Amino acid sequence: TTTATTTNNNNNNYNNNNNNNKLVGEHIIKSLSMMQYYSHLETAVDTFVYLLLLKLGFSDGTLWVFPQFSFPLYFGNDKRTAVPDFTILDITSFYRMCVIEDKSVSATKTKSEPQMIAEAIALYQANTFKNSDAAPPLKKVKLEHDNVIYAVRVNGFQFWFYCVPITPSIVTAMDQKLGASCSTTVLRYPNNHGLNFLLPKQRQQIIQALDLLRNVAAEKGASSQRRHSHSSVASIPASV
Repeated sequence: TTTATTTNNNNNNYNNNNNNNKLVGEHIIKSLSMMQYYSHLETAVDTFVYLLLLKLGFSDGTLWVFPQFSFPLYFGNDKRTAVPDFTILDITSFYRMCVIEDKSVSATKTKSEPQMIAEAIALYQANTFKNSDAAPPLKKVKLEHDNVIYAVRVNGFQFWFYCVPITPSIVTAMDQKLGASCSTTVLRYPNNHGLNFLLPKQRQQIIQALDLLRNVAAEKGASSQRRHSHSSVASIPASV
């Protein structure tokens, strides 16, 4: 009985590994190997994240994965630049999520949450304002949008998921070049160590979380008033 149980467990593990491999895909498995081999290169992690997002449908429908999209970040009349490594754009409405890949496998101890929050604020500003012909002040767009930006931080093989609320205190502070009048709580999951993509159970959690974020982005885009605006609808070239 023990032998049979062990064999069945081994078969179950084999089947689970096969299912995981089919879900992840050959190109992603190859990119994981490249991340280990070229552990000092951030570009290896960039490639992995991009392939994973494509595999999970983040460029399906009206969603689009935009690498290295440059956003203006305004602090009063001062203009800076924020460049998330990946931004999820709904091409007919708003920027839905920023994905920050920031460090290679060999540099996973570097903290980048302040950078991520700044990029989330820049994404919010891009959704909320549009530039006049000249420099700031900016003109508000009176259309629906979220005051919450979802973000994913990837350090090597580890993933963290964030919900960044852009509170009135933050908006006022950025607009008037002041310190925030009160603290803001940013939600993070998991709390301490990230989810490791190399571990099957944690990989499943990562995929489920990304699936959820993709669905949220797609549903919000489908119900967006801005989608029906003539000025925001993207057209596909006739030659494609």
